Amino acid sequence: AEVDADLALRYLRASDALLVSLSDHPALASFVPSKLFDCCAVGRPVVLAAAGEPRRLADASSAVLGVPPGDPVALAAGIRALSADPDFAGELVGAGRQFGAANLRDRYVATLEHLLIELARPLHGSGGSSAHGASFVCGRQLTNNTNSSGEPLER
Repeated sequence: AEVDADLALRYLRASDALLVSLSDHPALASFVPSKLFDCCAVGRPVVLAAAGEPRRLADASSAVLGVPPGDPVALAAGIRALSADPDFAGELVGAGRQFGAANLRDRYVATLEHLLIELARPLHGSGGSSAHGASFVCGRQLTNNTNSSGEPLER
């Protein structure tokens, strides 16, 4: 069942810290879960148990306390470190808010929308198709008998 967004936010804000975890499976190495940005924006220290791209992004911004995924001893040590050092937790909150705000989903949606519109336009002129019905994809003209590389289609 879907949880009301206001209620979810109340629970997140009532927490002492938030955990974002992601398996270290190689297929997920470049996947950045949106909950990372959402949790950072809430204003609570975030512990990130992930590797790959999410860890690289978060470490570069100093927005989270990173621990290796699947390591409960490191996770417990990280939580104890946050509890013992309120100044450090406060630094994470400040950096996390900036990191979360800079990576809001709405901003990425708008950027992706703009990029897709630009890619749908032909190299010259405007619009997504020519007078004779050809379409443009990523700046390449598609006709009824060629693919996006301009090679003849097999029939």
